[in-house]
Amino acid sequence: MKSVVRLCVMVALTLLLAACQGRLIARETPPAVAERSATPTPTRIVHLPSPTSPPSPTGEATFVTGVPTGTPSMSPAASPTAAPEQQPTPTSLQTPTPRSTIPPRGRPSPTATAPGAVTPPAELAGHCDLALDKTLLQQAGTTNVTVTITVQNRGTASCPAGAVLDDPVPTGMQQQSPVQVVEVGGQGRWQCAGTTCTAGGSLPPGYAANLVFTAALEQDVTSENCAQVTVLEDANTANNIRCVSLSTPLPTPTPTPTSVACLLGFEKVIQLGRELDVTPGWRATLRITVQNVGPEGCVSRWPSLVVSDLLPVGMRLQGPPRADDIRWECEWSPDTLQCEGPIPAFSRAVTLQAELTVVQEARTAQNCATLEPLGANACAVPSVR
Repeated sequence: MKSVVRLCVMVALTLLLAACQGRLIARETPPAVAERSATPTPTRIVHLPSPTSPPSPTGEATFVTGVPTGTPSMSPAASPTAAPEQQPTPTSLQTPTPRSTIPPRGRPSPTATAPGAVTPPAELAGHCDLALDKTLLQQAGTTNVTVTITVQNRGTASCPAGAVLDDPVPTGMQQQSPVQVVEVGGQGRWQCAGTTCTAGGSLPPGYAANLVFTAALEQDVTSENCAQVTVLEDANTANNIRCVSLSTPLPTPTPTPTSVACLLGFEKVIQLGRELDVTPGWRATLRITVQNVGPEGCVSRWPSLVVSDLLPVGMRLQGPPRADDIRWECEWSPDTLQCEGPIPAFSRAVTLQAELTVVQEARTAQNCATLEPLGANACAVPSVR
């Protein structure tokens, strides 16, 4: 009896266990799959373009083949899962990188100056500018006049040899003496024939010369007399002609004060001294000279003169400039100086002097000072003389 009961219990437990396993399998399988037929469905291949794959090198589109898995079995035993077909990996197209000879924005070109390199200062091109002035002075007690023609180079570069000064004598006027030349700031080597003179040498910046002769006027002479200077490479021809009016003076005129303007010499020198201890370069002395060369009894057209000098890159003042005339006053900064004072007396000069440093890069740089209101320039390059 006990054996029968045990057998019945074991059968009941076996049936209950089988029923539980079948129910669990049924719940894990999706309804759509459970209703499918156990008969295998033929495989359908779908060709879809890959959204992320680039075109193949041959120009054909790349497709992915999808293969569905088999239908799961309803049996309690776990059915093996079919291995998915391995999809081919599309080959990405290598796009060649273009080469450009233009450097990218923000990057220096191969020929750009390396950082920290010192660029030598550009030398001034300079220009030639001859200016002309002319005055007549009646000689007391006579009908003679003294003709003074002033030639100046107000530019920043030398005027070439061959400058020609022409002062044609008008009707009713006769030349009485040969032309006398008084010059400062250079040697023009003037050669005169009558009242036409030619410079055999170049005329440097700051050069000035008085060409003087006497002439006699006939009675009842009234005319205009013009002088002209010409030279190649003159940057400003507007100041190359000067005219004066002529009229016969009285035989015994009343003496009048002279109206001849003073001829001013303007020169500049930069003299190198000992070498600097740290930076490659030299100590140097700057000298600017303003000289009154006459003629005696001349008068100045201006109450004072102003000398200005802007130093180029590589030159620096080491202290205030000094004038050997106490009437002159100077202002300065490391790269500029400006001095003002009255015109020196006849045959006298005023010299402005300052100490400065000249680095190696400025060894051949030209530097020009200006004399106002005359408008003259005096230029210099550092030298050892």
